[in-house]
Amino acid sequence: MDSWVGIILDIVHSSSNNYRLSRVGETFIYFITYITNTFHRIANIVADMAFSKFVFLTCILFSIFLILFMLYINFPELTDDERVDFKLPKDLKQAKRLGLVLSKYKDKHYYTVLFGISTVYIMLQSLAIPGSIFLTVLSGYLFSFPIALCLVCTCSACGAQICYFFARLFGRERIMAFAPEKISKWRNEVSDFDSLFYFIIFLRITPVLPNWLINLASPIFDVPVSAFFFGTFLGVAPPSCIYIQAGATLQKLTHVGAAWSWNAILLVAFTALLSLVPIFYKRINKNDGIFDRSTKNIKNS
Repeated sequence: MDSWVGIILDIVHSSSNNYRLSRVGETFIYFITYITNTFHRIANIVADMAFSKFVFLTCILFSIFLILFMLYINFPELTDDERVDFKLPKDLKQAKRLGLVLSKYKDKHYYTVLFGISTVYIMLQSLAIPGSIFLTVLSGYLFSFPIALCLVCTCSACGAQICYFFARLFGRERIMAFAPEKISKWRNEVSDFDSLFYFIIFLRITPVLPNWLINLASPIFDVPVSAFFFGTFLGVAPPSCIYIQAGATLQKLTHVGAAWSWNAILLVAFTALLSLVPIFYKRINKNDGIFDRSTKNIKNS
């Protein structure tokens, strides 16, 4: 494909004495080439997928964007200044401005704001896009603590579950083919845990691994769907409580890290250790059972 592009570019340069016209022709050719290559790559990806998987992915993404579009057109008319701030926050300053805009319309359009934040939250989690931490802080600013906590836990679990299914449908075979021996070894190590439910809770509470990596790796290591969903729902609660409480004073917050006081760190550390108690308890009972059986065998012999 690059060879015929070079031939066409030579023709454009040789047939045009006007420099500007030559540059326009060159830009146009490169643009057409880029579009052609893009569609060619997409066609190869689609060809590698099963048709049902492609339809499933398309329907999920289309549904999310359709809901966002419906919420947007049903939102009240914004002023020019408000429209500038009506975007996904990438830092705390943008989160503060968006919080002021949403708080202005929250009373009369409560459910529109609620479902809007929920849908965007699920979209970020499902596509592994960073930025959900600012939506967590915003939830604490706009809603009461119980509603904000329920919203964050539910949306985190639902979005992570969608990402889990995406990885299971489209990435599992490719990743397994990339490093089959290492992945098989890690899978055996993970399977040694008596309860992956508590292990997922521990990973969600602690910053050991990023959430997007947990979402993508869990289906590869055969983590059950129920353990993944409910482990995520409960595991994100402790750190979310910290950010939701910080969101209550959003306009006074100087940086996101200010939410982490020593009390908050101790709370998260305590809940993380608490999630490991059932795992160690089962391990101890399992070892005791093995010891008892071996003792009986020795006595019988």
